[in-house]
Amino acid sequence: MYSRISCRYSKFVLPLVCLLLIFGISTADSHAQEVVINEVMFFPDTSDTVHERNHEWVELYNYGDPANIDEWVISNRDASSDVVLPPWDFPPSTYLVIHFTTGTDDNDFSDGAGHYYAGNADVFSETMDECALYAGTPSGSTILDFMNWSDAFSYSPGQAHDYAVSVGIWPSEDFFTPVDTADMYAEIAWVMPGESMGRDSSSTDTDSSGDWAVFGGADAIYASPGKVNYQLLQNIPPLKGEKIERRYAAWTVIFYLNGESNLDPHYFRLLDDLETQGSLPNVNVVVLADFKTNYGGNTLRGLLQAHNDSGTVHLDTIAEQNMGAPQTLGGFIYWAQQNYTAGKYVLFIKNHGAGWKGLSKDETSGNDRIYMQELYSALDHSIPPKLDVLVFDACLMAMVEVARQVKQRVEMMVASEETKTVFDFPYNSIFAAMNANPYWTGEQLAVDIVAKAAANAPRRNNYTFSAIDCRNLDPLISQIDNFGGELEWGLDDYDFHYQNHYDRDDNVQIRVRNQLVLTEHFRDANFIDLYHFAQLIKADTEIPDDYKTQAQPITNSLQKGGSIIKAEEHAGHDNAHGLSIYFPSAQTKAAPPVPKQNTPRGERPYDNPWPSHKPDNSALAKYASDPDDCKPPDQPCVNNYTQARNHPCEPTPGFFFVEDTDWDEFLHRYYEPVSDAGEDTTVRIGTNAYLNGVGSSDSDTRPDGTVERYFWDFDSRVDAPPDCPPSADEDWDRDCTDDANDDKDGGENRKATFPCNAPGTYYITLTVWDDHNLQGGTHTQHYETDQDEVVVRCEDTVFSFIPPPDEEQHENGSYESDLFVASGGTGHDVVGVTASCAQTSIANVDIVFTIPPPAGYIEGFVSYDVVDHCQPGGTVEMTVMNDAEETLTGAFEIALTNTSPTITCPPDTSFEYTSGYTGAATAYDEDSDPLAFSKVDGPDGLFVLEDGTIIWETGPGDVGGPYDVTVLVTDICGVTAECSFSLTVTAPVGCCQHAEYCEMLAEEECMSFPGAIWYPSPYQCIDGVCKIYCGDCKQDGVIDLGDLLLIINYLYKSGPAPDPLCIGDVSCDYLVDLGDVLYLVSYLYKGGQSPCEECCFLKAGKEKFPNQEIQGVPRKLPQAPGDLKQIE
Repeated sequence: MYSRISCRYSKFVLPLVCLLLIFGISTADSHAQEVVINEVMFFPDTSDTVHERNHEWVELYNYGDPANIDEWVISNRDASSDVVLPPWDFPPSTYLVIHFTTGTDDNDFSDGAGHYYAGNADVFSETMDECALYAGTPSGSTILDFMNWSDAFSYSPGQAHDYAVSVGIWPSEDFFTPVDTADMYAEIAWVMPGESMGRDSSSTDTDSSGDWAVFGGADAIYASPGKVNYQLLQNIPPLKGEKIERRYAAWTVIFYLNGESNLDPHYFRLLDDLETQGSLPNVNVVVLADFKTNYGGNTLRGLLQAHNDSGTVHLDTIAEQNMGAPQTLGGFIYWAQQNYTAGKYVLFIKNHGAGWKGLSKDETSGNDRIYMQELYSALDHSIPPKLDVLVFDACLMAMVEVARQVKQRVEMMVASEETKTVFDFPYNSIFAAMNANPYWTGEQLAVDIVAKAAANAPRRNNYTFSAIDCRNLDPLISQIDNFGGELEWGLDDYDFHYQNHYDRDDNVQIRVRNQLVLTEHFRDANFIDLYHFAQLIKADTEIPDDYKTQAQPITNSLQKGGSIIKAEEHAGHDNAHGLSIYFPSAQTKAAPPVPKQNTPRGERPYDNPWPSHKPDNSALAKYASDPDDCKPPDQPCVNNYTQARNHPCEPTPGFFFVEDTDWDEFLHRYYEPVSDAGEDTTVRIGTNAYLNGVGSSDSDTRPDGTVERYFWDFDSRVDAPPDCPPSADEDWDRDCTDDANDDKDGGENRKATFPCNAPGTYYITLTVWDDHNLQGGTHTQHYETDQDEVVVRCEDTVFSFIPPPDEEQHENGSYESDLFVASGGTGHDVVGVTASCAQTSIANVDIVFTIPPPAGYIEGFVSYDVVDHCQPGGTVEMTVMNDAEETLTGAFEIALTNTSPTITCPPDTSFEYTSGYTGAATAYDEDSDPLAFSKVDGPDGLFVLEDGTIIWETGPGDVGGPYDVTVLVTDICGVTAECSFSLTVTAPVGCCQHAEYCEMLAEEECMSFPGAIWYPSPYQCIDGVCKIYCGDCKQDGVIDLGDLLLIINYLYKSGPAPDPLCIGDVSCDYLVDLGDVLYLVSYLYKGGQSPCEECCFLKAGKEKFPNQEIQGVPRKLPQAPGDLKQIE
């Protein structure tokens, strides 16, 4: 896309340059380093009529002494000479604009600027490129200044970058992003067509990307080629006669414009643009605007009226307001409704947003924000009934928590799940649509706003917009409440649905974590798409249905175009559906062990809810309180460990979603570990019970889901020691109380051995910890623990034997039974086990021990062979002996069955007798028995082979049908199955040559005409004569490269011959040779003659064409049309 532009000037400078280089004298102007690239128009709007916006240009600024720019060069990333500058003197404190279009050069700098027109060119890429200035041919020794950009948040350095880095005028891999993002909650200033990048008004040059800003520079709001990069929006209050104090309209727009942030120059631009249209006959546009750049410490307020004086607005000034205070927002809503009454009210809140964590940050008021309780109280100032539409022109606000917070005072809400840009909403277009549709409902307007926002963002691949009907939220809130409760219940399922006690993946916690990783998330990775999460949970077959009954109702409620999501548009988020919900991956870690997929940065942990604060902005406020947070200890010994403290962050007050649902309870339980002490067991006195907590899990400690620590209490019903000395640690579950089941007298390993020394039932508790108490920062150093109890029964035993259960087999082979177990009784060992079977169909019966005798307890299985499953099964008799010479007997049955085979015949079909028939029947036997096929019924000449192959060699006498064929299959036990199908035999159709004409007939019909000659396919009836289409060797009706290759392969690569051979004789010389290859090449590619028409005709005086057969049938060749004899 780049072009090179050369200066029209030429000089004989090469000898001089060589001498200067020899003597070590630089060719660069001594003042070159005082010239900087000051502003770049890299993304012009070619449709704009404003000159400075419709073409690319680069502005230079000379803040030093005069410089001569003869043969200086401007390049893009490839460091080619895209522009060679003319031999002009560049005065100090002036600007030079190099235009990449045509125009009249101006080197008179008396007005502070010069202009050089280098010709039409598209020099820069708007997505990623570099701009460099050189004092001569581009190189590391001539580069003077440099800047670069990328809108993809990543960068691939070019040659110009490498030159700049080599001489220390640019940090390696540094790049400017023409997207202004102060933090993850900042609204983005995405550069638009016709906007430039520039330095500040002082042309500050620190040789880094921090020198640059969009929209003409940090102190500008428009591109300003040839001028200082500075424009301040001026306010001229309306004159008394111009001011409209009160007005009724169909719509009143209540526009809360908070510019108290890094985006205030862009908000200047927005307000200036809004005033070009102003209020409309059916639309009051009422604005409250505040900026970091003070208007004498005042805030602007009033009805926006149409003015075309760019850079100036006309609003009243009032006392400076804290735009992060609910009183400011609520008071403005009330003032606007009182003074500019309307049939419908639309509130726009424009500033940074952070979802439930707050919005509308005021950087000049201690970074105060409007938090959830304050948002509700502000909206409560509105005059009933509800506001028709609330538009959050702020990042990340399309959350179910936010929708619930506003639903009592708002009917429709428009917001984004993702971050957004300053100019996403085309306000003048939106207001014009409102003016044209005064009878629209709020829902219709919200849907239109979403459509217009999506259409306004074609360059962005990372946005979401949704129109949310707050009137219909109640069922969804109830579904989320139940959903959270079900998942929380599932996290405490130790042995109901989940019975594999020794697999940490076999529980709800790890299954939920697996799906959370896959769920669509946004710039704040704490926020996930609610629909997508419920959809993934529903689809996870390892999560029992009892714990996800609400997943499907949630996705039903959030269908696009349904009762809640009236409209939704997105790009770059394929699984966005309009509403997000809060679900951080970890409670304490900014870099969770298993982060969500494609998360570009660490997540903010649940325990650090910044920027959410208490309403007085004094301290952080977390999502919700945790009932398991440690309370002040009431026993002295409990406090003999470190770091036992309450969570210092208080919960967000007045947060309706948390009050209404169990979602927060689910989150708190999710971040706790899950203890699994294993299966209850019974063991013999004098032996050990082996305990294993390997099935315990944690969501945010390690990638493999293991917990941090394990503590075993070997008697959950007894507090040990009974006293509480000051040095003891008697609270291993860290709940701030000394309970009977929170000792660690069984050790602190994943596995434990419990000795059964006396009869009884023992209740053993496993307490597990995650690593939250090890994390840095006082607000994260707290404990999360869980407990599970296992029962060990220590019993005296009697001599006993349990044989394997009965079995059923379907085929011959070797098998193993299920386990048998035997106990010798207290004080005795099992010494032997025997097994036998009298049935001849079962052989080689043997005992295989897994715990062999002699032992007090043994187990094993019986191995055996089925040698004839066609016979009945039998009984395996077993005998167990102990060392007291006592015996016990038992038995199990082995049932042998045979399943009938199934058979499938070929489909009914018809074929020409010349080709014959070959097909196959297939069969399946569940027992894997050998199978044999045979014919039951069918034509005499048809044969069915034992493997199912069906063969029938047919002749003219077999023409007819359909013939019914029945095939039988028999298994090794003599069980059969059969199937039937039908065959129809036809005669082939060929060309029938009569004396005066030809026609396509079957051979038998043709030969019924006296003197007729029949030619089989591929002969065709062409112009009254049976012919072959010469050169169509593939016989597909087209002569092409494939036919040429077939002849070449036949002649030179031993490939198959054309059939018939004469069809390849395209030159009609009764030979198929190189001449035919060349003839066909000339026809196909050089406009040569078409293939001849008589390749397979016998001319007078010629021999028969060699090997002239078609489909194996010899035939007479017809003579050429001119030599055709009269057929008698």
